[in-house]
Amino acid sequence: LGTNPRELAQQIVDGLAARLAQNPKDEAGWVRLMRARMVMNDRAAATAALKSAKAAFAGDAAALSRLDAAARELQV
Repeated sequence: LGTNPRELAQQIVDGLAARLAQNPKDEAGWVRLMRARMVMNDRAAATAALKSAKAAFAGDAAALSRLDAAARELQV
């Protein structure tokens, strides 16, 4: 893993993103990824995570509503 805390955090977040790419039906995981990307000051990546999450939950109005609410709270 990384040699400094920033690199370690980046690797952990990248690992979460990779896991979600393999198993996208994890609503809480997408919210964690958006939050982590915002904490890392990467709004573009947080927005991309939201887009991917919405694609994974297309047709699930309740999940989409929760994802949108989380994005608003996180200011994505």
